[in-house]
Amino acid sequence: MTYHETTWNMRRVFELHEDCVEVSLKSQHLDAHDKIRYADLQPGIVRFWLRPLVPFRMGLVFLVVGVIGLVVSFLKPELEFLRVLPFVAPALAFIVLFGYARKVEYAQWKTSAGVVLLNVARSGPDKRQFDAFVAEIQHRIDSAKRG
Repeated sequence: MTYHETTWNMRRVFELHEDCVEVSLKSQHLDAHDKIRYADLQPGIVRFWLRPLVPFRMGLVFLVVGVIGLVVSFLKPELEFLRVLPFVAPALAFIVLFGYARKVEYAQWKTSAGVVLLNVARSGPDKRQFDAFVAEIQHRIDSAKRG
């Protein structure tokens, strides 16, 4: 079973095998590949929802720039190039905020020492299979602990 995850800053592919899950990660600055054994994970799932902060902050900055551009265009009408700023910056802000401001659900598993070893996000092309994929991981962890 394979699950493809895409978040605003990276892509991951999870492949379930008999004794481990293989994780391949690609981002702007990193390419990584790892194998995580089911036997190393504790059975309990921790679920949490996380809002990506960088695009959210970028959207807020665009809003502030738009307001500043609006104020400056009224105070200094001779600066004609700033007249477009109050329209373009808020439009960019809304695109970024509506595209990335929603929280993303994650499922994570820890080791017996409490260290997070695996997490999966409900994001990307396979997000509809998230619940089934998380259940399958949990089933394989339970099986590894029993046998």
